[in-house]
Amino acid sequence: MLKVIYHGARVRILNIDPSRFFPVFASDDPEQLLSVSVLSPISPDEASTNYQLGLARTGDLLETWTAESLTVQVNSSVTFQGVNPYGFIPFIHVPNLAPPGSPWGLSDLEDVIPLNRELDDRLSDQADVIRYHADPPVVFKNVRQHTDLAVGPGTVWDIPENSDVALLEWRGQPPAVQQHIERVLRAMYDVAETPRSSFGDTEQPFSGVALETQLQPIVQRTLRRRIVWEPALRQLAQYCLMLAEQFNVGLAQPGQFAPYQVRVHWLPMLPRDDDAEANRFIALTSAGLSSHTRSMDQLGVSDPETELLQVQEDREALGITTQATPAERGVRFVPPA
Repeated sequence: MLKVIYHGARVRILNIDPSRFFPVFASDDPEQLLSVSVLSPISPDEASTNYQLGLARTGDLLETWTAESLTVQVNSSVTFQGVNPYGFIPFIHVPNLAPPGSPWGLSDLEDVIPLNRELDDRLSDQADVIRYHADPPVVFKNVRQHTDLAVGPGTVWDIPENSDVALLEWRGQPPAVQQHIERVLRAMYDVAETPRSSFGDTEQPFSGVALETQLQPIVQRTLRRRIVWEPALRQLAQYCLMLAEQFNVGLAQPGQFAPYQVRVHWLPMLPRDDDAEANRFIALTSAGLSSHTRSMDQLGVSDPETELLQVQEDREALGITTQATPAERGVRFVPPA
């Protein structure tokens, strides 16, 4: 849960506790916020300084936002009620993957919790087995008084004839606790879509393609997360630009950043073979199957348009006028040694 505010002559982004966030969504669009109420604690000093209220102890600060109005209430006292100074609800709701028709996302641990409880129980059983074998009970046969017999290295016992003393041992096939633990762990890795190799548990080094295959489940999970986060980050950036214009942050003027086109650039999740990637895009642009801008974007250039203009200026400054393609000029990317 994110909040955008103007405070201290700058635009700030705050992380809001979801347990204190109470939104109202549109009935026909679970992603559209109609109003938001946020509850937070307020100290007596802060209440006195900001709202001229005397509190004996920590109180509750309630903010209620709509697109048109803002109401601020401390305990039962309304300290502000008027027009929304921003003109929009400055909150971004970023849920997990939600079921159809619901604005609330499901926890990533929804299906992992039962497996984790099973793992805890079996690890406890395994600890009991280890403890019993480390300090097993002593079995006495035909011995009536054994409380005075000392137990320890080098001790000598005088026991009656036809008596026997032995340690209690497991007879028969021991329970396969460790095998069951391994099965539960594999199930947890599969359900959580986090392969064991994602924790660095690899037996040999992998190339970029092989590593991506190993980590494919967590890569797919990350891609699904980006589906939710990308529009939220775009809206967050748009709100920041709108507030910067409204309050002249950095000498920004009204409408300077309109129409607020924001692009989210995700860095590669896994190591890449840069030489193979570069040669592939050289071949695509040479064949006319891909633009230079798109190729530069795929290679991780943050601003392909500006970079392409700089390349053209450098070519003109160096007097390079030939328009031959890289393949025709025999250009091939070679990684640095």
